Amino acid sequence: MSRILRTVSIFCLVLCLTTLVGAQNASEQIIFANTDNPNSGRTTTGTFVYTSANPADKFFGFWIWCEGDSANPYVGECQGSMYFYGLGLTKHVTGHVTEPSQHAYVMVVSSSDGTVACSLTNVPPIKPGLNNTVNASCSAPAGIGTSPNTVVHATGPS
Repeated sequence: MSRILRTVSIFCLVLCLTTLVGAQNASEQIIFANTDNPNSGRTTTGTFVYTSANPADKFFGFWIWCEGDSANPYVGECQGSMYFYGLGLTKHVTGHVTEPSQHAYVMVVSSSDGTVACSLTNVPPIKPGLNNTVNASCSAPAGIGTSPNTVVHATGPS
C-alpha cells in the first residue's frame, strides 16, 4: 500500500510542479475587436468624428492583439489593423499596450507609413461579447471615435 501511496504522491508533485512552471510562462493576451459591421443597429461598428476630413461614411473599425504581462521578449507589443471606411483607409498597425489600472488597457498603435496613429482605450469593466466600449483618439487621421459594440478580451496573468 505504501508503494502505491508513494507513486501517487510523486505523480501529484510532478503535476503540481508542471502546472506551476506553465503558469509562470503564461502570457496575458489583450484583444480589442469591434464588429466590423458598418450598418445601423445593435451590431454597428464605431463612429469617428474627423477634425480635418468630412467623409460621408463615419464608421471605423479595428482588430488589435497585444501581449500583456509576459516573461517573453514580446511583452507589451501589439499587432493588428485599423480601418476608416469613409477614407478607404485600411492599415496594418503595430504598437504597445499599457494597463494604467486594473482591466483598463491603452493601446498606442500606428502604421509604418504614418497614415494611422491612434490611442485606443477600453472602458472597464470588461464584459463578455460585444458589450464593451473602446474610445479612440487619433492624430492620423485626426479625430476621435467611439465603438460601443466591441469585444475586449484579456486572458492569462494580469
